[in-house]
Amino acid sequence: MLCTCLKCTHVWHSRVRGRTVPCPICHSHTLPAAAPPRPIGRPPKKPEPGPHPDKVLLPDSSSPGKHRGAFTHVRILTAVSPGTGYASGFDGPLFAPGAAVPAELLRQHPVCLECAQAPQIGPVSETLWVLWKYERTSRTWREISRTRAHAWEWAITLRPLAQRELEPPRQDEDPRDRAGAALASILAVIDSSLAQLPAAIRMNVLSELYNALAGRLARG
Repeated sequence: MLCTCLKCTHVWHSRVRGRTVPCPICHSHTLPAAAPPRPIGRPPKKPEPGPHPDKVLLPDSSSPGKHRGAFTHVRILTAVSPGTGYASGFDGPLFAPGAAVPAELLRQHPVCLECAQAPQIGPVSETLWVLWKYERTSRTWREISRTRAHAWEWAITLRPLAQRELEPPRQDEDPRDRAGAALASILAVIDSSLAQLPAAIRMNVLSELYNALAGRLARG
């Protein structure tokens, strides 16, 4: 025990507990210092580690609790087939909601479809379907659309939206701009050549040019 003399302020350690002990310097008696009080309650929990920098947490829209459905899942969409009946035609790997998946997988396939537990309204329970897209720059999920359904009718709403999101990005340059420039160049050459011909020959050339263009259009 740690002891402090009240007379000479000398500090020393003593094995004696619960009674006065003499100071080894001035021989004055003093009580050993009381042990520091123990903290009340449980020690604070260590913060749970977040996901690995190379991992991304999938969406989880279901409410926690015992009523959470075992059917909930998240599908990372790799393809969506048009014109497929019912809820088929949505391709991609399945994961549990909130699971950590490689970020590289989402960079290649950023759109996912979540099947979640919807809050029950009325006697018939519904399923919540949410279409998400992973934003690579902000590393966040953006909700595209959501719908509640009793059966497969959710696919009627979400299929065209998923197809649109999976389309490859359009080129920055519009092909119609190049076509317009090429047409203007061709017409300039034709006008320059026709201007050097007599009027009678000019009409014959235009007639033959029309037939030549029609033949090329027919052959694609």
